[in-house]
Amino acid sequence: MPVEPAALPVISEVAVGPAKVAGDARVSFRARVRSSAPHGDVQVFARVGDRTRVRLARVLGDARDGVYTQEHLLRRTAGRRQRVVIEAVDAAGGRRTPAKTITVGRPAPGAPALSRVRVSPESLRGPDDFRLRAEAAAPAGVTGVTATLLRSGTAPRRITLERVGGDARRGSYEARVDAREVGRTTSYTVVFEASGANGTVTAAGRPLTIVPELPAPEIVEVRAPRHVTLTPEGARVRIEARVRGHAAVDLVLLTGNGAMTALTPDGGGCYHADIRLRPAGPHGPQRYVVEAFDRQGHISRPAKAAFTVRRQVFVTGYDAGPEPVRRGRTITASGRLHALNATGAGLDVLGGRRVELQFRRFGSSVYTTYAVLRTDAQGRFRARFRARTDGYWRARHPGSDRFAPVHGWGDHVDVRGPSPRRR
Repeated sequence: MPVEPAALPVISEVAVGPAKVAGDARVSFRARVRSSAPHGDVQVFARVGDRTRVRLARVLGDARDGVYTQEHLLRRTAGRRQRVVIEAVDAAGGRRTPAKTITVGRPAPGAPALSRVRVSPESLRGPDDFRLRAEAAAPAGVTGVTATLLRSGTAPRRITLERVGGDARRGSYEARVDAREVGRTTSYTVVFEASGANGTVTAAGRPLTIVPELPAPEIVEVRAPRHVTLTPEGARVRIEARVRGHAAVDLVLLTGNGAMTALTPDGGGCYHADIRLRPAGPHGPQRYVVEAFDRQGHISRPAKAAFTVRRQVFVTGYDAGPEPVRRGRTITASGRLHALNATGAGLDVLGGRRVELQFRRFGSSVYTTYAVLRTDAQGRFRARFRARTDGYWRARHPGSDRFAPVHGWGDHVDVRGPSPRRR
């Protein structure tokens, strides 16, 4: 069933910042999301640029009305201006906010310098400890060094490193963390930040894996119809996907044509979504993307779902006659070709289109093409044939990327008597 706009999630109180950063920097996202979906949870994401999607964690409220936050390491190499869009998806569909922009500049003069930043070990097995180490230096002095553990879909955790050597201008910092307090099987990005006495901050990131990770979900198959015919009632398109590693999958998302839809699980790693197309919607090639998200924050490689939307075509005013007709006399077949117009509420004539006139003998089930012609500017076509035997005459349009194929009903012509004698 089509989804009313009021049933989609409502996103408000959006905060993305800071709006300007210097060099590599930690940025934060915050949004309040309200959902009226009768069941299921709400998934909230921050799309950073064209390639990065970060899942926000709910820190207040519930699925009906909650506050979601997340942080992200924005690297200077990503580009000078990064667009951030907040997206929310529930069982009813998805909604996104207008883009906000973060400007990435060069590191500020006098900013602290971070060096020898490391997580040891970077890959950790079992309930063990890991160490965070860094060296920081600044002409005006370093006031503190922190590390933030970031994981998609989980609230950030901040850890303060203690100075274990040197002084405020140049020192070594370290912290020991119990892995059991952080999580079990998962991966993080650890963002180190050094704050200078002059108010500047420098950031650097390192990976951390706790216990061997489960592989990211994989979309092994996506099925969609090759062609879809748009009628005055619109059209419904079913997209099906099969996901490997589905036991840990939290969400399978279909994105395209300005909309987002959560696929419904069918069991055994199979999912589906039904897309409702409006009669006045676009025609031609349509491209969608399917992505799978698991509980650890992994995202599958996007898989494409493509199909071509064609407008319905009608053969109108068709007639073959006269009927009955004497054998050897002339039969005339004529009609017009129309197609659903761009508004979906009327018909346009189809001029210059191919029409095949076909004949089927009485008692047979096979049509044979007797003439191929093109419609005139008013969509009309006409051809004449010699009456030889009883049968059915029909008009067929083979279709194109924009218009669907169609064949009219077979008009029966009764042929009687012997052929007329020539004088």
